[in-house]
Amino acid sequence: HKAKLNALEQERLAGLRSLAEEITKQSINVEANANDEGHLYGSVGSAEIVAALRQAGFVSVNETQVRLPGPLKELGLYTVKVQLHSDIQTDLKVWVVPS
Repeated sequence: HKAKLNALEQERLAGLRSLAEEITKQSINVEANANDEGHLYGSVGSAEIVAALRQAGFVSVNETQVRLPGPLKELGLYTVKVQLHSDIQTDLKVWVVPS
């Protein structure tokens, strides 16, 4: 029984590793309202990033897995950490663009 559970866990980790590789290859766009200097009227958080990931086909990623140092408040390119498992972390390129 223990060997079967270990095999299932290894299978799940392999699936998460392949998901991490796919996420690393992605670059997503998040639209936000901004002024002429590039400062956002609000901010972009993990909810908006997860919504953009789901539109790109990554439905298994949730808000708690997206690690932001703080809300994104300016237009530009950001590298965001996505923690899929305690041992599996990947980077995601997020473009914050004007809407």
